[in-house]
Amino acid sequence: MSSTLWSNRQAKFEALLTQVDKAIEDLTSGTVDSYTIDDGQSRQVVTKINLPTLIQAQKYYLSQLKAIDKNLNPDLAKIGVAL
Repeated sequence: MSSTLWSNRQAKFEALLTQVDKAIEDLTSGTVDSYTIDDGQSRQVVTKINLPTLIQAQKYYLSQLKAIDKNLNPDLAKIGVAL
C-alpha cells in the first residue's frame, strides 16, 4: 500500500480514537449522560452501559494505529524504538 493510503487510514483511526477517548472520559467523569460518536458515515449515541464496547474499540484503534505505524516507519520497528 502507498504511504498516502496508510496516512489516510492513520488520520481516520486517530480521529475515531480521539472521539472514543473523549466519550470514555466524559461518561466516566459524569460530565455527560450520553455522547455521540460520528465516524463520517453514521452517528452512534453511547452511554455508560456502552463503556465495555468503547474500551474494546479503543484497544482496536490503538492496535490499528500501531500496525499502520509499522508500515509507515518500518525501520523504527526493526530497531525496537517504542513510540
